[in-house]
This record gives sequence, C-alpha cells and structure tokens, in this order.
Amino acid sequence: MFFTFLDRLITLSNFAFICLEGVTRMPLISTGISGFDESVGGLPDRSVILLLGGTGTGADLFAQQFLFNSAKKGSRIVYITIEKPPNDVREELTSLGMNIAPFESLKPPRWLFVDAFTPRRTQRQASVSLLTTLTDELTQKIENSYTVIDSISYLLLRYDIVDVMDGIELLLHLSRDKGGIHFLIMNPYMHDPKTVHTILHIVDGALEFHAEERGQTYLRSLSIRKMKKASHKMRIVAFRLTEKGIVFELETRVA
Repeated sequence: MFFTFLDRLITLSNFAFICLEGVTRMPLISTGISGFDESVGGLPDRSVILLLGGTGTGADLFAQQFLFNSAKKGSRIVYITIEKPPNDVREELTSLGMNIAPFESLKPPRWLFVDAFTPRRTQRQASVSLLTTLTDELTQKIENSYTVIDSISYLLLRYDIVDVMDGIELLLHLSRDKGGIHFLIMNPYMHDPKTVHTILHIVDGALEFHAEERGQTYLRSLSIRKMKKASHKMRIVAFRLTEKGIVFELETRVA
C-alpha cells in the first residue's frame, strides 16, 4: 500500500517526500518554512544540525529560508560563506524574495556575513589559518545567534578531519552554552563514507536531501537521519520548489 501511494505522489511535478518519525521531547523552534513545522514541529534549540545534500537538492536553501525567517522574528544571523562570496548569497536570497539588506543595515546588524571566500582566493597564505579564523569568529559571534557554515565540505577537503572535528566539537559546546540552531552544509558525494559517518556521529541532528530524476521531473526527498532532542513517527511530506523557496505539503504515510 505504501508504494502504491508513493507512486501516485511521484506524478506530481517537482514534488518531494520526507519520511519522519516523531513526537518531540522538548519545545522546538519554528522554521517558518511552509508545511515543515506542521509536520515536524520545528527544530530543537541548542543544536548543531548537519544538512546533507548534493548540488540542487535544496540543503542550502532550507538553511537560508530558516535563517531569513528567524531574522524577521528578531534573531541574529551569522552566515559563514566559504565557497562563494557574500554577494552571491545575497543575490540568491533576493531572487527568492528574501531581502536581507534591512537586517544588514541595522546597528548592530541582525544579519552578519563572515566572508571566508574572498581572503582564501586573494591571499594564498590565508587558507592556512582559515580553520582557526572560523573558530575564533564563532566563539566571538555565536551568542544569541543562529549560524550556518556553507559549506563544511571545503574544510574537510582542505584540512585533516581531526582538526575539523575539533571545530565542530567547539561549536557543539558553544551551542549548549549560548543556545541557537547552527547548520553545517555538506555535500556527501564529495567525501568517502567513513568521513560522512564520522561527521554524522558527532552532530546533534542531520537532515539529508535527495534529488532523483524521474522522467522529465525530479523527485526530491528529505529524511531525518538523526535528531538527538526529538523522536519521530513516520510521515511523508511532499514539497515543491517555488519562486519563494521550499513549500512542504502534508501527507500521512499509508502503512
């Protein structure tokens, strides 16, 4: 019965499915992403959450929507961009109707970029101390903030995994002490399975995004790989990529 129901949903253009289990153990923070909170209830505070996904799966977009919605509610955002300059991120957000200029212009700013892309491209020696610089920035700016590192894949390719794990463990400690939700974006196809599972082991939670080609459309899916501060019951949620970002549509799994 499950696969019959799934096959019917696959025919919907540009839709995806999310398999979740859960009744939460503690109050969760709303993502503001249409349909997601109604199904999952939000994301747990004081957590470091890994967003796994290849190119075009929506992992970075999920983080951007959550951060933008949080900024609208008054939260402080720290966006650490490693693989592209801040202006590219601004243009991506603007194209989806997310204008962060008012947040950046506040004093103090409600949206702050940490540009780790430009220095490593313009100063060869800058990459040597990049990991140290990022941990220093997080230590100084994480209080009362939501953060994202976009992406951790560059760090895993550039540095020893033990050093990257030390940085993640610092982030875990800071999140316990300072609160907030902190995303790590990672492309699992750029790493060996051992590296992926090592990072999965130490983070608080992990959401994995998939995109499977089906004819002339893509079946996009999201699954909760891990969420320490929440338990789940099985659900399927369809979502589509719209001009305003990800929109989830609720469906209950047929057992």
